[in-house]
Amino acid sequence: MDEAIETYNLPAKDGVERRLCIYHDLYPESPREWDNLTVFVFPHRSNWYYRDRWDHLTDKGAYLEDGFEWDEDRELYVPNDDLIALTELWVDSRGGASCGPVYVGDELKGYEYDPEDNDGFQGFAFVTKKSRDLVGTPDEYIERVVKGEVDDFDKWCRGEVYGFVIESRCPSCGNWENQDSCWGFYPSEGYGFLEMATEYLSPDDARHLRDSA
Repeated sequence: MDEAIETYNLPAKDGVERRLCIYHDLYPESPREWDNLTVFVFPHRSNWYYRDRWDHLTDKGAYLEDGFEWDEDRELYVPNDDLIALTELWVDSRGGASCGPVYVGDELKGYEYDPEDNDGFQGFAFVTKKSRDLVGTPDEYIERVVKGEVDDFDKWCRGEVYGFVIESRCPSCGNWENQDSCWGFYPSEGYGFLEMATEYLSPDDARHLRDSA
């Protein structure tokens, strides 16, 4: 296991020293395996690893490296009649993902794919009536949820997923030993290591951690 990113002392239990260690989660589940509102589509052949399994994806037709024409080729990747929200997906210099403006409802009429400004463009994230109804997202929250799911995917791509390990010091040998652990935490603004840890810990340990922070 790699070196801990953060370490917090916990109250001793039965005279045994304890601590909470935060590590990178080296094998996190992709957030695209969750019950998502959005569908991600990466038309590039080289991005097959990241493509969602979607019945409309096909090996026929144009790919971006062969020249992608929005008006002619979009139906290969993005449904037409069922579409209620759309944004472009981009890759940045860190290897993460970001999105452009989210077009929802009538705003879709104003969307235009710009082939002259596609450096870093990777694909689309879209919402259908079917995915909205399955997840149960109210229309007024669609834009926020789309951005949140892209942000989770970005963290997964860049390895910003973490786990917590409670360790205790062996009285005999003095080594720290793993007692309990939980993995797959995605930090966000206002939800950092301390906030994540206090949700995972027992009430007494959480109170001690907040008081000593």
